[in-house]
Amino acid sequence: MSLPYLTQADLIQIGGSAPAKPSLKLVLGPGTGLGMAALAPLPKGGWMALPGELGHVNLPVVTREEFDLKEAMSEPGIVFESEFAITGGGLHLIYSTLARMAGRKPVIETPEAILQAAIAGSDPDARKTLDHFIIWLARLAGDAAMMMQAHGGVYLAGGITPSIVSELQKGPFRHVFEEKGRLDLKQVPVYVIMDEYPAFKGCAAALM
Repeated sequence: MSLPYLTQADLIQIGGSAPAKPSLKLVLGPGTGLGMAALAPLPKGGWMALPGELGHVNLPVVTREEFDLKEAMSEPGIVFESEFAITGGGLHLIYSTLARMAGRKPVIETPEAILQAAIAGSDPDARKTLDHFIIWLARLAGDAAMMMQAHGGVYLAGGITPSIVSELQKGPFRHVFEEKGRLDLKQVPVYVIMDEYPAFKGCAAALM
């Protein structure tokens, strides 16, 4: 509910362009979990929040390397959900699995430290972890935007994306997000929410 009230100072835009009229918006929140909801414009004005579920869909692996990594992260008989990878805990799982696959002992213990090492380029497993995380997040965001026709944009919330916004801007995120074959997502904007308390703004908007 906060999305229409966030200002340019609250957001960092990654590609796309804002629509001329109110259009459906999506918010994804990779953090301790992977939440998703939509915000739909009402015919007579105003907005309606729609619950969604993205964290429990299958992880969108495409390459042979990704399939091997997913298999190494998986437990027998348990469907590997996107939430197992695209969260803070997922960062640690990806990192520790990559290290073990390379015959190395994982040395970084927290998701925050993994991100710091990845951005600094001081640990190859951390760097590869962030690359996988960004690509999978981009695919999920693009799939959700395509399914819901979210011309109003995809908003990335949660505690992780603000800390990697520079990587999202310069890396493959936008290309992978748009890469949907015959359908065109080039105009769909993606925003990283930099505001620290969007949920409180959303509560205020709902009360109004």
